[in-house]
Amino acid sequence: MIKLLLLFLAGTFTAFPALAENLFDDNPAIGTVLRSQIETPHGEIMLPNGDWTLAGLQTGGADAPSSLGKAVLARIGQGNSLDGLIFVTVSLGDGTDYRPTANQWCARNSDALFITEIEPSSASETGCLVIEELVSRLDNLTQPHLKQASSFLANRKAIHPDTLYFATFQIASEQKFLSVSYGFDFRLPPTEMLPGYTPASNTAYDGPYSDLTRQSNLDLVKGWAQAKETEIRNGFLN
Repeated sequence: MIKLLLLFLAGTFTAFPALAENLFDDNPAIGTVLRSQIETPHGEIMLPNGDWTLAGLQTGGADAPSSLGKAVLARIGQGNSLDGLIFVTVSLGDGTDYRPTANQWCARNSDALFITEIEPSSASETGCLVIEELVSRLDNLTQPHLKQASSFLANRKAIHPDTLYFATFQIASEQKFLSVSYGFDFRLPPTEMLPGYTPASNTAYDGPYSDLTRQSNLDLVKGWAQAKETEIRNGFLN
């Protein structure tokens, strides 16, 4: 099912050293390039290979217990093609139990192309991995970080594909929450869609698509997401 991504949720580019600053505390400029991973008050978030440009940011105010930080990152390729998007929603304060919300979101996405429970390391954790095909445009959305990202991409004259494959990790513990959606243009060759990733096996996807590129690249996204699940979970919760 293709639907609009709704999460619970233009200047000179500068290099943003991974591990050096906190995305939501240091408020880097829109247009900053991020690589490898980003820091949050509660943990690290892994970034796929490549240059990810900060397109939208909402810090939320970390003093409030239920405060959420939100960000949009874009991977812009040759000719201004939008090759990928990342949506981040992360808890900034302490004191709110997001596990019921995470469980409800996972239950609502039972019709996704792929869904699986994220194996918890303790009884206090919950979460899921969901893969969907979703539209890539952010037009007419009202959340400040999404409006900011839409304006930034428009100023960059980014060329949007109609849809992307999004692998969304929704992870919650007693006082931590992370929703991170990694979006990839499945029309690209595999080495461009997921640079640096080598699948462990070539298993065929037997889902609803007849187009071979969609089938094989959905299988790649699924394999990548499952291979990165532990890294993403541990980086944020530990």
